[in-house]
Amino acid sequence: MNEKSLRDIFVRYLPKADAGKWVWIGIDASKIARPDAVTEASRTAQQVHNLPECKKPITFGWQFSTVVVLPEEPSSWTYVLDQQRVASKTTAIEVALVPLKRLVAHLPKNALIVLDRGYDANWLWCQGSSLGIGVLCRLKNNRCLYRPAPPPTGKKGGRGIDGAQLQPTDATTHAHPDGTWSGTDNKGRPVEITWWKHLHVKPARWLDVTVIRVVRPHATNKERDPRVSWFAWIGDAEVDIAQIGLGYARRFGQEHGYRFDKQALLWETPRLRTDIRSLSAGAIVLPLPTIIWYWPAIWSKENCALGKTSSASQARNRCDAGSASCCHVWAPLLNHPNLAENRKAGPKGQR
Repeated sequence: MNEKSLRDIFVRYLPKADAGKWVWIGIDASKIARPDAVTEASRTAQQVHNLPECKKPITFGWQFSTVVVLPEEPSSWTYVLDQQRVASKTTAIEVALVPLKRLVAHLPKNALIVLDRGYDANWLWCQGSSLGIGVLCRLKNNRCLYRPAPPPTGKKGGRGIDGAQLQPTDATTHAHPDGTWSGTDNKGRPVEITWWKHLHVKPARWLDVTVIRVVRPHATNKERDPRVSWFAWIGDAEVDIAQIGLGYARRFGQEHGYRFDKQALLWETPRLRTDIRSLSAGAIVLPLPTIIWYWPAIWSKENCALGKTSSASQARNRCDAGSASCCHVWAPLLNHPNLAENRKAGPKGQR
């Protein structure tokens, strides 16, 4: 399989965002456990989050890093751009930067990268700041950032190089925010957003970071409310910070996408001998929602450019059940421009 050509096709038909909105790019890693493949040298140790019936929460298998375009509403219908194996000599943080450098030249200026707290690393922040697009990363609770250095006092001794600290778990450090916003999310639930600009970390004092706090008083209407989340925004500090903070919820669409790939498309079910074959299988399985969902639109766009604008050649956007978001989208057959003929000639497998 020519992975470069497949990648170029997906980048060519990258979904476009409306004016004034962002193109949200998600990066995350997923694991395929292979505890019984004792002869496979490329396996790596993996932590098991849901502890099974074993003595240690560790298993062995393969890990893959995927870059996707996140949908406006969190769902499993993510648009895959790239995927790469996380080898034993690297980490998911290091591998995440490789496809970004390949894709950044093809991404629009209003694109931003969304990362979960597993990518909370100073090295990745510094590398991401040089890409020319924004980076939004969820912070760990033990993070500590610092405000700009105080002005000289005129007294003897060296001047302090770090200002007052800001730590998510210490409420006494949350004074003097640079802005606040109160409103509701897309589900009508109240949200409170506060941000602090021009902060930095000690290992990279030159890196300008905006810290965002998102408070959801009634996220689930359970005892765990309110839910408080902290984020680091590395990019233009003058953008709409409230829109950035609210948009992080899109990242959960990538987790839904992984679940759909494994449970519905059976990505991890085949017992392939090597990680290379599994990566090739992933290159086929993971883009399936992308191909099924966007191919009718791509086909229509290409044919309209050739002057074929007949209404009979337009793809249907609803299945027989009347659902607009169903994966069983009818795609016109090239030899049957009539929709009635499509239904007769197209078997269910081509829906």
